[in-house]
Amino acid sequence: MLFIECLVILEMVAVNLLTFDRCCCKKYGAAITAALLAGFTVLLFGPVYACKHFFHLSSGSGILLPLGFLYLIPLRLLYRERLSRVFAVMCMNWLYTMGVQALVLHAVRLIGAENDFLAVFLLSSLIFLLTLPPFYKYLVPKYIFILQHPQSFGRYWTGYLICNGGLHFILLVALHVAFMQETGSLLKLFILLLLLAATFFSYALLYRVVSGTVKMNHLEHQVLHDPLTGLCNRVQLFRDLERLLEEEREFSVLFMDLDGFKQVNDRYGHTVGDRYLQHFAAISADICSAGGQVYRFGGDEFIVLYTGAAPAETVENLRECRGWELGAPCPFNQVSIGVLLCRPPHKSAEEILRQVDEAMYADKSK
Repeated sequence: MLFIECLVILEMVAVNLLTFDRCCCKKYGAAITAALLAGFTVLLFGPVYACKHFFHLSSGSGILLPLGFLYLIPLRLLYRERLSRVFAVMCMNWLYTMGVQALVLHAVRLIGAENDFLAVFLLSSLIFLLTLPPFYKYLVPKYIFILQHPQSFGRYWTGYLICNGGLHFILLVALHVAFMQETGSLLKLFILLLLLAATFFSYALLYRVVSGTVKMNHLEHQVLHDPLTGLCNRVQLFRDLERLLEEEREFSVLFMDLDGFKQVNDRYGHTVGDRYLQHFAAISADICSAGGQVYRFGGDEFIVLYTGAAPAETVENLRECRGWELGAPCPFNQVSIGVLLCRPPHKSAEEILRQVDEAMYADKSK
């Protein structure tokens, strides 16, 4: 009988660890990871089963709950994940395996075989065989997707996931332990089943919310960024410019026009011309990274919004396009730059762009 009890627990542990492995990235090979986790399992549960009176499945398996979460230690060391993500995945795993085990225990009690651990093992094995494929196919990938996009909802998103999974798990354990103190009934079995269904439905709902937000962010990025260079486009430029005007901050506007770009297209072809624009965009963004944002205004025209007065060194580096030779598609011609320092009270965005455009043409005519 003790051997069957061990199999029941080892089955839960194995399913938990297999599911965790699908969600997280290992540091070491599969054989090393499996051997270390197997050794930890023996060290963890061996003493418990050496003193059988400390552990009774029929009483709700209370001793296993704190022991199970001790797997945080080896999993954190064996996988390339933050502790918060390890805990979030463990909560989901325990909800699944503990939920199945609770349903099986109450189902066995209903048929009058409360201490028949062979029946518990066989029934739980059957349920795992039936539910693991859809669990791995539908729910686990969705949960991985949720974990991979915390930036969509801010820095506390993983904490919300932990709270959601942890509270559902505590509620499941509380109901399970309370129900084990009383006679079994179909109503209790239905309540546990309803709780599990609601829990995993909440994960599916979270996935829909996250995936929808990711799609919206992707569409917003496409609307506000130039597809060729990856720089922010004219729409984002006017948004940021209006914000600077509202905040009444001092800033500089640089209007850059690539000289002789038509000759680049005519001589080398439009493919090289596109690479020319991409290369200039990357270099100018790097030069202005300390305090400026580069935008593609249109065609071969680019604009920089720079916090405060743009340093003369930065302007000169842009004018020379310093670093052009590394990965250049063809020789660099030159760029005309108009510079305008804007101090409050500000003019309108259109007037500022008109003035800096005139400054650029003045530089071009030199």
